[in-house]
Amino acid sequence: MRAPLPPPGRVRRYDTWFFVAKANAVSGNFAPPDGELLDLGWFTISKASDLDLPRITKHVLDDVAALLLDDPKLSGIREFLPFYYSAGSAYRRDLISCKVAPPPP
Repeated sequence: MRAPLPPPGRVRRYDTWFFVAKANAVSGNFAPPDGELLDLGWFTISKASDLDLPRITKHVLDDVAALLLDDPKLSGIREFLPFYYSAGSAYRRDLISCKVAPPPP
């Protein structure tokens, strides 16, 4: 899932991508933080929802929660995924296709 650029007026603007994976696909052998990621932690969706997070991140967590209700084993490939972006002063959420377009003839 992809979140938008932070709204205009924020000090930093960047694209944010969210990835969902099964917990057993993540290695338990972590190196100490190298300065890039500080205060790294793992949270359940319900615990993360209680954190002081940007509104857009909470929207993405809601999408992940709905995805897990629909497919708890994450067994299927999604045809469409949500794409968030800012349009004026509002956030927009559109579903975009994940299918790869065929090469041109």
